[in-house]
Amino acid sequence: MKKLPGALALSLCCLSLSAQANVVDGDFESGGLTGWSSLGDVAATDSGFGTGPVAGTYQALLTTANAADTADGYNFSGNDAVPNDPLETFLQVSAGTLAAIEGSGLAQSFTAGAGDVLSFDWNFLTDISANTGFDDFAFFVLDGTLFPLASTFSSLQASGSIFNYETGFASFSQTLAGGAHTLGFGVADAGDNLAVSGLLVDNVALSPAGIPAPGAFGLLLAGCAALVINRKTVR
Repeated sequence: MKKLPGALALSLCCLSLSAQANVVDGDFESGGLTGWSSLGDVAATDSGFGTGPVAGTYQALLTTANAADTADGYNFSGNDAVPNDPLETFLQVSAGTLAAIEGSGLAQSFTAGAGDVLSFDWNFLTDISANTGFDDFAFFVLDGTLFPLASTFSSLQASGSIFNYETGFASFSQTLAGGAHTLGFGVADAGDNLAVSGLLVDNVALSPAGIPAPGAFGLLLAGCAALVINRKTVR
């Protein structure tokens, strides 16, 4: 069998590892929302925001802010949070699922192979102290099903950002069935709209079945390089 040139072998090896991982700009390193659809106050932020990103330079921020909050430093995109009904439609959940006053959403559709692992990092932020009776909340939606992430009743800590409190970053992962999927993120006001809450999202990734999570990608590259070296030295 004819041997491939070393550089080509390395390229094909790396391509085979990433071909199925087709979430577009899941780390938001475009500095924007490339590949994503958004509704409401959604923008990419960097470390100047005061918390995060977990890795790289950028992360996505969703808030419940509107133009009235601009003077206080919120409303990062210049777009207002939207009422409950259009937010539910945008995130493809049934009417009445959110029961919110207003909020913002971010979504993307992608195709997964059977056994691929979806993962992301998130951090809920709010100006509402715990147990005030106003339950602002953050969540994600996968294929029309809503999964809560955190709320103002969660364990909160002081935030270094413009928000008073945050949960701190946490990670989520889920093995998927093969086929088309839609992933959405949201943050919503419930009870009142006098204070602002937000959700940071970063490192949204789809790892092919049997391949380590994105954090181990450097090891995979090293393995590819070792394969090429061995092809050159072992006869």
